[in-house]
Amino acid sequence: MLTTESFTPARVSSNHVRSGHRLHSVTGITLIMVGAIVLIGWFFDIGLLKAIRPGFASMKATTALGLLLSGIALWRLRVTASAGSLSWLGPACASAAALIALLTLGNYVAGWHPGLDNLLVSDSAQAIHRENPAHMSPSSASAMLFGNVALILLASLNVRRWRFAAAGSLSTVTLLLGMFGAAAYADLVPIDYTRGQATGMALHSALAFVILGSAGLHCSWVRAGWRWSIGAPVIVGSVLGMLVLVGLSLESFRSIRNSVENARAVEHTQEIRTVISELNAAYAITLSGERGFVITGHEHLLSPVTGNGQALRSERRLRELTAVNPAQQARLNKLHALAQQKLEFFTHVVDERRAGRTESAVRLVESGRGQALVDAIYAVTREMDREEQKLLAQRRAKLAISIERTLFILPTGTLVALALFLGALLHLNAEVTERRRVTATIGESEARYRSLVRATSQIVWQTDATGRVNGPLPDWQAFTGQTDQEVQQLGWANALHPDDTVRSLEAWTQAVNAKAMFVVDYRIRSSEGNYRSFLVRGVPVLNADDSVREWVGTCADVTDSRRVEAERTRAEAEILQLNTRLDQRVIERTAQLEAANRELEAFTYSVSHDLRAPLRGIDSFSRMVIEDYGPTLDDEGRRMLNVVRSESQRMGRLIDDLLAFSRVGRLEMRRQSIDMTDLVLNVVHKLDIAPERHDQVRILPLPNVSGDRNLIQQVWVNLLTNALKFSSHKASPMIEIGALAADGTSVYYVKDNGAGFDPRYVHKLFGVFQRLHTEEEFEGTGVGLALVQRIVQRHGGTVRAEGDVNKGATFYFTLPNLQELDA
Repeated sequence: MLTTESFTPARVSSNHVRSGHRLHSVTGITLIMVGAIVLIGWFFDIGLLKAIRPGFASMKATTALGLLLSGIALWRLRVTASAGSLSWLGPACASAAALIALLTLGNYVAGWHPGLDNLLVSDSAQAIHRENPAHMSPSSASAMLFGNVALILLASLNVRRWRFAAAGSLSTVTLLLGMFGAAAYADLVPIDYTRGQATGMALHSALAFVILGSAGLHCSWVRAGWRWSIGAPVIVGSVLGMLVLVGLSLESFRSIRNSVENARAVEHTQEIRTVISELNAAYAITLSGERGFVITGHEHLLSPVTGNGQALRSERRLRELTAVNPAQQARLNKLHALAQQKLEFFTHVVDERRAGRTESAVRLVESGRGQALVDAIYAVTREMDREEQKLLAQRRAKLAISIERTLFILPTGTLVALALFLGALLHLNAEVTERRRVTATIGESEARYRSLVRATSQIVWQTDATGRVNGPLPDWQAFTGQTDQEVQQLGWANALHPDDTVRSLEAWTQAVNAKAMFVVDYRIRSSEGNYRSFLVRGVPVLNADDSVREWVGTCADVTDSRRVEAERTRAEAEILQLNTRLDQRVIERTAQLEAANRELEAFTYSVSHDLRAPLRGIDSFSRMVIEDYGPTLDDEGRRMLNVVRSESQRMGRLIDDLLAFSRVGRLEMRRQSIDMTDLVLNVVHKLDIAPERHDQVRILPLPNVSGDRNLIQQVWVNLLTNALKFSSHKASPMIEIGALAADGTSVYYVKDNGAGFDPRYVHKLFGVFQRLHTEEEFEGTGVGLALVQRIVQRHGGTVRAEGDVNKGATFYFTLPNLQELDA
């Protein structure tokens, strides 16, 4: 069951809240201090506090007041909306600062004159003056307006995502305006704040707007919960591409500015050369008029006096145009001195002619003094003209270099920017493709999960961080029949069984408070009115700071499984009871069997010992009769006494074998590592085999084993004795002793080519007193193989036999490996 939810500031992690508080406190206090310091500078007319250095634009009083109000608003800003006694202070200060900026812009745009500029103080002589000396600049007013509108949006308690987007955009504009203004002082943009028609942005104003825009952008980012969700290659490529474009823009601005400046410089040089030509012409006219008046005496020829006035005006204009060129100023000083001399000489000649001293005036003209002065003036103006031509050539060369640089940088930079953007676009396309694939996979997985949940008859539910329901619960409502309104908050609990409600709500409250897994079982009333049992599990979904974002869980219907479980438990109890009874019976029967075995062994032992004395007596008396009365007996009598002795001796051997068989079950086993090859060689040696048969026994390498050496030795004695006995009638008897490995055990065998046995009676071979051959064929008691089986079984092994009549027999016995027993 999924609930709809709206974005709330609670979604923001506590780490971001704390970092936002620190940032807003530091930046807010910084802006307050900047504004207060500048206002102090205006109140007490301290130029250093208004402008960072002479020649820089000063921060206006209205700008300082706006920054102070912005700092207070920023200081009061909180990452999460909160109410309090001073919650109005931040929005009020931001609104006041925005109003100041808006009125200032209105002054520029519509010509409003609200008088804010001179309300606090008037601009002083130390500041840089323009048409509106007390106004904050349009760029400062714009940055102030955008930054404070962003603060107003962020301070609002009515949190909506569009507010964060708008505040972030406005803060970004504020940041860019501040950076643009600061860049002007680094000569990065074509704006000269030391001249122009409008007031410029002060350097500390620009830095303050950078701080204001950065803080607003950070707050918007944090409160909106934005995160970088694109890969580093896309970000790096886009940023580098934008930086290249910004560089290209700055290069374009620089190129345009250089072109304009060079055009102005060329125009300036042309004007200087024009004025120089006018100056030369004026002096030429003065010299011609002077000579004509001396010759003719006509007053109208003195009109060059007016030309001499033109020369003075041209000289003053040249001085203005070359004010920044000390060399030209020095030439103008020299030119002025020559002009004064020429003017004095001209006045003297005119005075002589008017006084009637024509010859004297002619002699003055013919002396060449006037011509020499004019030539000296021409020489100075030629030097000035050559200087301007040189400057013009330098400026044109500089312009050509700038144009070549621009023609190289702009295409190259454009290609680099396009390559970076193309690479970022390709990476972005790859990321989008992968995200679509992952989204499709997640969608399929979610659909599969929901289908699986429905197939398992589970109810999926979801609540908010406090454990309350704030939306519809489709699965729950479909089962209980409750409406959307009835399940809100804790209304869902009304569908629980009355006996389970209190217990379940207490467990739910404890889980929510502890942020621990919620596990409980309760009965839920269905829409049909009957109750069914459910096993409920819920887990908290945590944010990055371990705060709970929501709770999700399932209700699994366990009614049928509980019924099956109860039946299974009852069946298990019955089986357990039957097993207990059976175990008791087994114990009783085992005890009875052990008692019977003990009695049987005691009886066997007692009978065996009790039978030994009569048998020894029969054998002894029979021997004495043969020895003492043998000659008096006929052959039949002696044969019968020998039969009696033979049977009594056989009976003794049976008793010995029977005692050995019974003793095997009582002996305590003493396990040790046994070298089977060495043991078999000892057994062969002890059996006292005839020398001619030694070559008939083949002993292959045998693996070691762990067991009772004496008992294992008895196994080999019995098996080798049988092999020797049953192969004795063969012309070429052969016995082979070896071992095989199978399934972690060692399989030992004794193989002969003797009489063999009928495989139909193989099951009788290992029974006590069971024989497949007559006493006349092969002597024996029928206990040896039974003893072998009992010893091997006590070691955890098995015995089996294979064979056929007159084809020999092979007896196998298995023993666990030494490594297995050690483990």
